[in-house]
This record gives sequence, C-alpha cells and structure tokens, in this order.
Amino acid sequence: MPKATRSGTVRYVYNDSQGHYALLGQHTPKFSGVRKTYLLSISGEPSKYLFVCWARDTECTEACCKHSYSLVRLGKEVENLLGNAYGCDV
Repeated sequence: MPKATRSGTVRYVYNDSQGHYALLGQHTPKFSGVRKTYLLSISGEPSKYLFVCWARDTECTEACCKHSYSLVRLGKEVENLLGNAYGCDV
C-alpha cells in the first residue's frame, strides 16, 4: 500500500480489482503511517467502506496525535468521508 515519491513523501493508496483508487494520506518518512485498515460493507448497499487507523505520531510530524482515523467510501467514485484525530499536542 505505501508508495514513495521522488520528493521522499510516502503516499498511501487503496486499489482493488474493481478499479477503485483512493489517496488515503501522505507524509514524510519519519511518520509511522497506517497501523490498521478494515474493509466494511453494509447489507444491501453496493458501496464498501475503508476504515483506516493511522499510527501514533510519535515524531510530532503533524500534531503529535495519539489517535487518527479516516473513513473512505469505495463506490462508483472513491470519496473521503471523514477523518478524526484526538490526543493531539496542539
């Protein structure tokens, strides 16, 4: 899932066999990245959802957050629905 760019930034993307693609996030190599991901579905709904638990920001690259989460809808179009961070030192 992680891919490094020429600038040294790591990008996290989602790809599946149905052609869905989403940029989930990006950061400098110091930041730990994705801790866990969960693929979710709701009975009777064609869309699937990707729940991402980001690793703790121990290097304080962004805001020293202890917990960060994202929710992405994987339907005909990929849509970043929301994100939440808490336990931040800002």
